[in-house]
Amino acid sequence: MKAYPPLALAATAALSPPPLAAAEIAIIPALYKLKGAKLAAALVAAAAAIAQGAAQAAGLPAAIAASLPVALALDQALKEAAPPKLAHTKGLKPAKSLKTLIAAIASSAAVAAALRQPAILASSLTLAAYTTAATAKALADLKGAPIAIEAQDTRLIAGATARVEVKAKSKAPRKVYAHIKAGQKWAKLEASLEAEPGEEKTLKLTLTPKLAGSHTVELQVTASDERGLLLKPYTLTPLEVAVIPKAKYARWLALKYLEKPASQHGAKHPKRRGGEEYYSSRPYQPGDRLKDIDWKHTLKLRKLTVKEYTGGGAQPVVIAVNTAPRSKHEADEIAHKALTAALTAAAEESPTSIAAYSSQSIAKATPPQNPRLTLKELVKLTQAIKPSPSPENIVEPPKTGELPETPLKAAEEKFLKQTAAQHPLTKALQKTAWKTPPPATVVIASDSSHDTEAAWLQAKSLTKKGYTVVHTKEESQKTAATHRQHTHK
Repeated sequence: MKAYPPLALAATAALSPPPLAAAEIAIIPALYKLKGAKLAAALVAAAAAIAQGAAQAAGLPAAIAASLPVALALDQALKEAAPPKLAHTKGLKPAKSLKTLIAAIASSAAVAAALRQPAILASSLTLAAYTTAATAKALADLKGAPIAIEAQDTRLIAGATARVEVKAKSKAPRKVYAHIKAGQKWAKLEASLEAEPGEEKTLKLTLTPKLAGSHTVELQVTASDERGLLLKPYTLTPLEVAVIPKAKYARWLALKYLEKPASQHGAKHPKRRGGEEYYSSRPYQPGDRLKDIDWKHTLKLRKLTVKEYTGGGAQPVVIAVNTAPRSKHEADEIAHKALTAALTAAAEESPTSIAAYSSQSIAKATPPQNPRLTLKELVKLTQAIKPSPSPENIVEPPKTGELPETPLKAAEEKFLKQTAAQHPLTKALQKTAWKTPPPATVVIASDSSHDTEAAWLQAKSLTKKGYTVVHTKEESQKTAATHRQHTHK
């Protein structure tokens, strides 16, 4: 590429007067070191020197002919320097190389006119003609959307992370370059590519939508021609994402689980083994043994009823559900976590209680019962959860344990206990968890709004008594913190 102007300079220097020959030879080393826009400017200067030398040696036609090899070298230099920095801009714009080239040619022509040097002017016009033709080609290459991405649909669960592949295909008649970046925070993609006509590239998108609904993924594309003269930004919307609420998905799993008979899930109720204890009664199901029939409840309810037993490692579970969330997103999170806990309890055949509450009252409190029945009740309960914006300020859990022992700390703890004692969460747990002997697991499905103090104090008290307490808000915060640590690494 760079052989054309140095050889032409050396040839014309041999035919030029000494001062001009010295200037021409001085340019030669620079042509081997420069790149991109700087090389384009140097080539324009070299073309002027070559044309001047050729004109003095053989006249004006020779000057024009001598400029042609420089135009070829300039064309190759621009192709090798491409692509330029592909930043997303507004509207079609000239790249730095084109701006520099135009400025260098204009300067050369101005000098030629001022010094009345027709050879240099002829060289400038020759390169101007080349630049015009190259820019016209670039406009043709970037017509429409030079890089297209095929449209597709996908479905995801809110909050879940998925990786989706999309196909990018070149529609340009010649090689093009592109930088592609996702336009939303929940979509991750940043890729640079070069593509020949008709070539396909596979791009990988990482999607983590937080909110349910229908979403369109926007991809910001900046394309450039093979010489890197022009930058064309445009936006593609190739991906439609249907984001399914977490609760909806959890309900679907729960209903699929409940469709199958208990015996298919490995339930223990048909067979009583040594060490198992009675914990409740339930309606008769095909496959139950006659010796397990609860005759007392059967006569009382006038419906065939059998006894349920627990044993082995099946520890009771209490699921506390906040039915007064602040937003749709919080309602979705609470329902998902409550149903997930109930599904886990059902799979482990653990007797399960419900302690549902709002900011004003107890919504539901059940004794330990068949986990399948609890799951069925929670499906209905979570469907009825509606956002209830609270005027109360959202506060973090109290941190009195970190304070030194002082009368002020004692007074604060006393006030917190008195306030929490009246909260429906405390009363709901008194009817369920505190009547279930430890070891038992208590799951508090809430995002800590109106129940902050009550949840904190109940978790503290239950843990001291030997219960395992899982507060879904704290678990979510731990997961998010771990994710951030891995991301920063």
